[in-house]
Amino acid sequence: HDYVVSIQSFYIDKYPVTNAQFKTFLATTGYRPKDSHNFLKHWVNGTYPSGWENKPVTWVGIEDARIYCEARDPKGRLPNEWEWQYAAQGSDGRLYPWGNTYDPTRVPVIDKSRSMRAPDDVTAHPTGASPFGVEDLVGNVYQWTNEFRDEHTRAAIIRGGNYYQAQGSMWYQPQSYKLSEHTKYLLLAPSIDRSGGIGFRCVTDGVTKPPKPCTANICGSILAPSAVVSLTFDGTRDWKHWGLDTATSVDRKINGGDKIQATALSGIPMRYTNNPNSFSWTDGTPDSTETASTTGIYVSGVGNGFKVTVPATTSYQILKLYVGVYHAKGKLTATLSDNSSPAYIDNSLINFSNTLNGVYVIRFKSASAGAVLSVIFVEDDGSSADGNVTLQSATLSE
Repeated sequence: HDYVVSIQSFYIDKYPVTNAQFKTFLATTGYRPKDSHNFLKHWVNGTYPSGWENKPVTWVGIEDARIYCEARDPKGRLPNEWEWQYAAQGSDGRLYPWGNTYDPTRVPVIDKSRSMRAPDDVTAHPTGASPFGVEDLVGNVYQWTNEFRDEHTRAAIIRGGNYYQAQGSMWYQPQSYKLSEHTKYLLLAPSIDRSGGIGFRCVTDGVTKPPKPCTANICGSILAPSAVVSLTFDGTRDWKHWGLDTATSVDRKINGGDKIQATALSGIPMRYTNNPNSFSWTDGTPDSTETASTTGIYVSGVGNGFKVTVPATTSYQILKLYVGVYHAKGKLTATLSDNSSPAYIDNSLINFSNTLNGVYVIRFKSASAGAVLSVIFVEDDGSSADGNVTLQSATLSE
């Protein structure tokens, strides 16, 4: 049943939602489904098994998944089947995200035992990525997409196949690793629909053109931060959070090498506890875990703000800097110490009536070893006497 559809621009999660991300969502929102039977069946005492933080969350129904996506972003939702298809396949009709030939090294090992083992981490198979760089699409856990109804039944389309393939019941567990295949899943009730073999990822409708590929040594953009941010998940190389307990508190990735450094340029940093979005982590020091911190630090006064530095290498890295303004206009300037790229400058974070937060995404590399990326974020307008700029967290990844 081939047919042509017109697809509007959209953004899709690079990975399926993980257990750590879903736990942060629960802590932030207090969500509990009315029909809670089999909800997060594999969790014990309100948390996932040890070592499962980066595995796709399962035992969530399609209703649970929708609520998560909407809580994370007011415009968030589950992908339409054709959006999932396009993110996995691109426009060349390939049979698998990586090409036309099945390659078992790009997906989890198939499990045919009598009991289902844990799924793989969502980052475990980067060579299985699609043309757009979307990962973990095939062979780990199925993923929720559209729901369809008629006068008698409800059914969902789940995509991507599943590593667990129980033997002797092929009629009950068909696989759909190929992008030309899908599975229709009859919906009966949330408690019955939940499965250890189905996860999900979210999409958001595109409102701007995708950024052009980065060809300079510094490229930057600013986005609205997610409602819940897992520093552990985003900060694969390092992360930091400021202001957890006091204005001088600094939490960091325990094995991150303390690469991210920050200082107040001038003014006295103060702590606040009502940040619009929250931060979590499971690999920190001195606080090893945090589920939903809404803390940060701020300084007041035109020209006052923060300076963040990170060692640059000759390969691209990504720094995400979570900042905000209150009754103020902010200005961010990012430079490399080897002067191998023009500065990235942005002054679009403005709100003179309330609070506005943003996450700056800075992709950078140096022309030579030993260079340093410096990012300065300051208050750029003195129209309001009580204006200030805020700093919450930063992550560093490849």
